[in-house]
Amino acid sequence: NLEEVAGYLVGKTVSGSVKCVRCAGRIEVNSISGNVRLIQPISSNVRAQTYSGSIFFDGDFLAGGVYILKNHRGPIEVKYTESDSFDLRATSIYGKVDQEPSLALKPPAHEQRIAPGIKKNSLFGTYNSGAARVELTSFSGTISIRKR
Repeated sequence: NLEEVAGYLVGKTVSGSVKCVRCAGRIEVNSISGNVRLIQPISSNVRAQTYSGSIFFDGDFLAGGVYILKNHRGPIEVKYTESDSFDLRATSIYGKVDQEPSLALKPPAHEQRIAPGIKKNSLFGTYNSGAARVELTSFSGTISIRKR
């Protein structure tokens, strides 16, 4: 558990969970089966990956930021606000992508290459002006994008 720490934060676990509350700076978390919870991070560079754990992100997407959340079979849940601005690429190969009905995405502002057959379990687009890049990837887990 980390709270209100800053810097280049790297967390690696095998089965332990990582919870980071109001952490600032570059954040990288890798786990095999632990859950990752990022609550109100103050970061423009967030990368989290787990094999079977869940990933939860509830924070602001800062302009110019890159947010990459990946797992193999656990759920990924992301919270956003009406003032956020991001280019979204969410893909679950054998799972599903579940979005808030009010998430009105425009066609991607930046060109995206999409492999044939991927579209049905994916969501691509720009929210507001697309100031940040958000990539959500899962092999068989559910990706949920919900308003905060």
